[in-house]
Amino acid sequence: ATQTPNELMDEYYRGVLNAKSEVSSATGEGYTITLSAGTKQYHKKCVIKDGDAISYEIIYPRDKADEYKEYIEYMDERFTVS
Repeated sequence: ATQTPNELMDEYYRGVLNAKSEVSSATGEGYTITLSAGTKQYHKKCVIKDGDAISYEIIYPRDKADEYKEYIEYMDERFTVS
């Protein structure tokens, strides 16, 4: 069975060891999620198209989160599947 965006997002969250905080958003088209674990920050965007989940993930140092913010926003805005 095809997983819903929320199910896929929960699976990703459970897969990140010791994930602490979460900023997430899920729609019928996919999800975005940002997690903190230890000294790292995890960000993933997933787009669902015709039953396939296509995603990108970036892992970066938590103490450099501000430096990565604009790049993540840029990627999230442009990461679509047509």
